[in-house]
Amino acid sequence: MYYLIAFYCFLCTAAMYAFTGTPLGRILNAVRDNPERVEFIGYNTQRVRYIAFMVSGFFAGVGGGLRRSTSRSSTRPTAWRRRVRAATCCSLSSAAPLLLRPDHRRRAAGVRLDPAVGAEQGLAAVPGLIFLFMVMYAPGGVASLIMMNLRVAAFGKLKTLWVSYLALAGTALAAIIGVAAVVEMIYHIQLNAALGPVVPFMGAKLNTQSLDTWFGAVFLMVAAIGLFEVTRRMFKQQWGTIRGRNRARDQAPGVAMTYALELKDLRKSFGRTDIIRGVDLQVAQGERVGVIGPNGAGKSTLFNLISGRLEPSSGQVLLNGQRIDGKKPYEINRLGLSRSFQITNIFPRLSVFENLRCAVLWSPGYRYTFLRFLSKLDDVNQRAEELLEMIHMGKKRDVLAMNLTYAEQRALEIGVTIAGGANVILLDEPTAGMSRAETSRFIELIKEVTVGKTLLTVEHDMGVVFGLADKIAVVVYGEVIAYDEPEKVRASQKVQEAYLGSVIAAQQEGGH
Repeated sequence: MYYLIAFYCFLCTAAMYAFTGTPLGRILNAVRDNPERVEFIGYNTQRVRYIAFMVSGFFAGVGGGLRRSTSRSSTRPTAWRRRVRAATCCSLSSAAPLLLRPDHRRRAAGVRLDPAVGAEQGLAAVPGLIFLFMVMYAPGGVASLIMMNLRVAAFGKLKTLWVSYLALAGTALAAIIGVAAVVEMIYHIQLNAALGPVVPFMGAKLNTQSLDTWFGAVFLMVAAIGLFEVTRRMFKQQWGTIRGRNRARDQAPGVAMTYALELKDLRKSFGRTDIIRGVDLQVAQGERVGVIGPNGAGKSTLFNLISGRLEPSSGQVLLNGQRIDGKKPYEINRLGLSRSFQITNIFPRLSVFENLRCAVLWSPGYRYTFLRFLSKLDDVNQRAEELLEMIHMGKKRDVLAMNLTYAEQRALEIGVTIAGGANVILLDEPTAGMSRAETSRFIELIKEVTVGKTLLTVEHDMGVVFGLADKIAVVVYGEVIAYDEPEKVRASQKVQEAYLGSVIAAQQEGGH
């Protein structure tokens, strides 16, 4: 037995090492470093973590089985009952993410059933399955479900979805019972000598020696899970239709021109405080637009609304004619919009090359695959090498991102932003904190890597804005007070009074 355990440890080590060399394994490294940035290169971090949870559960399950075979000790009934109840309560009370922490996960994994429990075994599995269900489908707990339904109620469509609600609840309950039955029967077989062939399960008696019983339990589990997935997707489709109809009412018929990016009466409030107050903006294909304004004007908030980091209170955001307001960042990225951040946002514990390769992986279609090795993906590796040359960091290829200079980290973030091939690029203060020489080089880099792309950039440096942008939008107190060519904006009396004149004067006084 000990040789078997040693072999299993060796096999797991080899498998884990190989796994880190796959696209999914590398994205897991990226999620470890910076989960928010992963969302903005096209990946659903919740799905990535779920896959990691399943993989780790497989290794932990086999390891637990081997440990059980070498020890007769088990957790006392009161202990496992307490742990199961704690896990379930946490999942229902919006604390499920806490259980994904290593210390909490070890405690939850310590739940084991005891042969002495007898008829209570089936009931013991149900709370654990409820916990897993909540983590997978409602990680925000019951509160997140309530908030979602409040949004449905706001559209006045709550009554039209009652059949879907009943179907979801019924299929979910059936799936949990089916899985619990199969798990208990499998567990019971290991203790057949102590408990006999019959499993007391929720008032029923399941004979583990009967093929009909096995077929019925497995059929119930598979059918219920399948029906739940179908019902869940139908519900999402109904919810999307409701939102689509509500949006369609606001759509203007007969749009003459499709802009690369268009904002219509976009608003954002935090409580009673209005941050963005009815912004209208149209950016044509291939156009470069600079967004300027005083500190606190709402420029970064505007970028967050466009890229999905925040959801608008009202209004519309259209990307190539398609509405994207309310979508997740990874969904927006897949539609062709990518962004950088005001504060450098990269993967610090990955090398420069790995940062770029992670950002490339989604667009060629490798996504969540773990059946191919990164070293064999010639198209991805070639694209990453090209990006290295574009941002002039070939000599820093294998340097960890955390060890780069500030200007190099900003250049790397530009590379990560354009790596997926997005046609619309948002850059939030890309030259902030740089010297005049670094800024000049960086402007040329931005021009070089965004050729043929639509660019929207926030900047405080007037030299950068007027040297880079085809048009300038001036934002003051959450409103666009001017949107025109640079020279016309510079000459605008309204802009000078609100912002530009004081900025230019301050820069002249400072010799900037």
